Amino acid sequence: AVVSTQSTGLQAQTPLILSLICAHICQWLANQEQKRKEITAEDKLKLQNFRQEWENLAIKIIDETKNNYDTMWVQNLMQHKFYSWGGRSSLEIASFMKSKKFMSHSSVHMYVTRSWMGDLDPDTTYLKVLLGIFITPMFVKVYKHFFKESNVF
Repeated sequence: AVVSTQSTGLQAQTPLILSLICAHICQWLANQEQKRKEITAEDKLKLQNFRQEWENLAIKIIDETKNNYDTMWVQNLMQHKFYSWGGRSSLEIASFMKSKKFMSHSSVHMYVTRSWMGDLDPDTTYLKVLLGIFITPMFVKVYKHFFKESNVF
């Protein structure tokens, strides 16, 4: 059977976000019930274990995607915006929920690094990177020099 990439991507994104949200709900319930002193230590431990299971499920989804597809699939999982959750991506939701295990996953680090570096291709040469680093400050100095003298701003 032929499966389109669009439908497969949506199938993978939904369990990822739901597992992160379920992990957060378990942690939130444990904290709320502890504040109200209406939870036993055993029940709090159960909720924390459920949280870990949900978080591990999210990590398994990332692992399966990484192992069975290319890095673009993992990037799509990280950056897909969920408008039912305020237009946030799964990475933003994991950060908000303080999902440390998920945030420390190698695929998440790879995505964050690529985003921070301007989504550079691995094929980008060092010459291009160095030119980008040095040309920008020189352009700014020249720009400031000419506009400072003419008092345009």
